[in-house]
Amino acid sequence: MTELSTGTRSGTGPRRVGVAVLGAGRVAEAVAAGGDGRMPFVAVESVAAIARMDDCAAIVVVSSGAGQRRQAAVQEYASPRRLSWLPVRVDSGWITIGPLVRPPRPGCPVCVQRRQARNRRDAAARRLLREHLGPAPEQADDSMVAPMLAAAVARLVRSDLGACSGGPAGARTG
Repeated sequence: MTELSTGTRSGTGPRRVGVAVLGAGRVAEAVAAGGDGRMPFVAVESVAAIARMDDCAAIVVVSSGAGQRRQAAVQEYASPRRLSWLPVRVDSGWITIGPLVRPPRPGCPVCVQRRQARNRRDAAARRLLREHLGPAPEQADDSMVAPMLAAAVARLVRSDLGACSGGPAGARTG
């Protein structure tokens, strides 16, 4: 599914679709608390829980800098189903939203992360810090993220996914 539209089923009225929010922490909680009734956001613990959802329109994956495995699992699940997904990374004082992945269209969050890592002025220092401290945990440690910032990220995520309901060109991060 490349659009997040709420179509209609024959004779049943508007179809409710949901957005699965995979992740833990303040940012994931703020995103999952969103929704406007037409497109509810539902917190899930795993890709298996997403598979059990009825009418999942998209997935938001909130992870730390080391959340590559979680993103790979979502990619593996979402690609054959043409299910859009949006990564949200909490990493060393940065929160990155996107890019929105819309299978089978080109766009890869891992490629974006690699480019960002090379292009940042502090890339070498960040690499040394990670080597010294070891790998970041799989779960996003966003305890230092202010509630107001988590709420702002959630609004941006909901806005971006809402923009997709108007068609594939609507997203700002894809």
